[in-house]
Amino acid sequence: MASVLYEAAKNAEMGSWQDGTFNWEVFSYLGNLTDEKGRKLHVTYLETIWGASSCRGSYRLILFDEKMEQVGQYNSIEKPKFIGANKLAFPYEDEPITEWEFKGKLPSCLEVSGDCFELKNGKSAFGY
Repeated sequence: MASVLYEAAKNAEMGSWQDGTFNWEVFSYLGNLTDEKGRKLHVTYLETIWGASSCRGSYRLILFDEKMEQVGQYNSIEKPKFIGANKLAFPYEDEPITEWEFKGKLPSCLEVSGDCFELKNGKSAFGY
C-alpha cells in the first residue's frame, strides 16, 4: 500500500520532489480515516530534507482517496499519530499535543496548538 501511495505522491501536484534534488526523503503510510458512508481516506506523511546539515526541509501530511488520488495536503506540519478510529494526535514544538477527529470533511484550516495549517489542493468531491 505504501509504495503505491508514494508513487501517487510523486505524481500529484505539490507531491514528492524529483530524485536527485534532495538529500533524503521518507514517506510514511499512517493509516486511514473513514467517513460516515464508509469511504476511506489514506493518511500519509512525506518528509524531505535538503543539505547535509538537515537545516532545510518540507513536511507534509498528504491525503488520498480510495482511487489513490490526492484530495489534499497540509504543509509544514509535524507527523501525527493515530490514537483511535478517525482520531489523530499532532505534536507541535513544545506545546501540548492537539487531538483532531475526522468527521467526514477535511477542515480548510487544521488548527494545531492555535496555529492554522491550511488545506492545499483540496478537492470538493465527497466533501473532502
